[in-house]
Amino acid sequence: GGTIGAITLRRDATPGVETAAAPSLGAVPPPVFARVERTLVLGVAWRIETRVVRLSALGQAVALDVPLLEGEALATEGIPVQDGKARVALAADQSELAWTSTLTPRDSIALRAPESVAWVEAWQLQVEPIWHVEAEGIPPIAVAEVDPAPLRSWRPWPGESLTLSVRRPSGVGGGTLTIDRASVQ
Repeated sequence: GGTIGAITLRRDATPGVETAAAPSLGAVPPPVFARVERTLVLGVAWRIETRVVRLSALGQAVALDVPLLEGEALATEGIPVQDGKARVALAADQSELAWTSTLTPRDSIALRAPESVAWVEAWQLQVEPIWHVEAEGIPPIAVAEVDPAPLRSWRPWPGESLTLSVRRPSGVGGGTLTIDRASVQ
């Protein structure tokens, strides 16, 4: 075989016309990516412990607008809130940032993993015995059965949601007994 049918292209410089500098093929930093971990603690007072963890390499500053849940109010100073979103800023050498929020008690808590953002979400639920919580939506991930009161955890895909129905268990009718003193012999 020969080179029958082959095409050869050649660029000729035009005298007197400057050509643009060739584009550089230098390294481009990878896009920023993070994980937003929310732990809902439902006790006498309700709170949310949120942690933003950088998953991409250090060396690039990160700015994220993390939406707050309905009824959530930041209790940690230094994190600005605008339009219902926490304005998170990580320095180039900072790998995580955490804050605590209060949550107004309510019958239902809606969680939704946002789509097309630079992070994934992870949700955990810690419930004290004064509350009963039923979850509807995605199933929780497996937990170790050795823990008597394990945290329920979810790792949603973008766009998935979870609704937590919260109620206080009602008391059972019947007689009561008060013990003023007890001793062991």
